[in-house]
Amino acid sequence: NQSLTFSKEIVLFKKYNTLEKLSKANIDDVIDIIKPIGTFNKKAINIIKISKSLLEDKKGIVPNDREYLESLSGVGRKTTNVVLSNLYNIP
Repeated sequence: NQSLTFSKEIVLFKKYNTLEKLSKANIDDVIDIIKPIGTFNKKAINIIKISKSLLEDKKGIVPNDREYLESLSGVGRKTTNVVLSNLYNIP
């Protein structure tokens, strides 16, 4: 359910409102927040990994770089397209 996913994202990003905080998040806390979305264990691990990668590789900036984004754990073509469309207006 798209509205459920969106509401859980809001909760997650309100609690962890920077990449630094998210990269240091307790995995069990992230799981508790996103559990209703489904496949929550893997997603929680990937959310924290991606936060760390963006901090280490890109100084906390989500790049306009399809190849880099798709190299991140759990990020595929669909997610990359959503990110590039929303952040950089790339169709």
